[in-house]
Amino acid sequence: MWHFLQLIFQKCFYSLDIAGIASSGGSACSSGSNAGSHVLRALYGNVDRPSVRFSFSKFNTIQEVDLVVEKLKEMYAVKVH
Repeated sequence: MWHFLQLIFQKCFYSLDIAGIASSGGSACSSGSNAGSHVLRALYGNVDRPSVRFSFSKFNTIQEVDLVVEKLKEMYAVKVH
């Protein structure tokens, strides 16, 4: 199951990158390792799944945040037939 989730998240990172949206799969302070986020672990216990991290600053616009939200909605839309 873990490998399958990693593949899904790799596709997520790739799609976001193609759209010009920077994201990461780990915490900033553990860059280069697969340790995961110590913050998520502190909040939720043993977080046994990948996570996506976005960094924002005072220089980001509302339109940029809206673009990220819309892209995620496109990527994970539930299609009802």
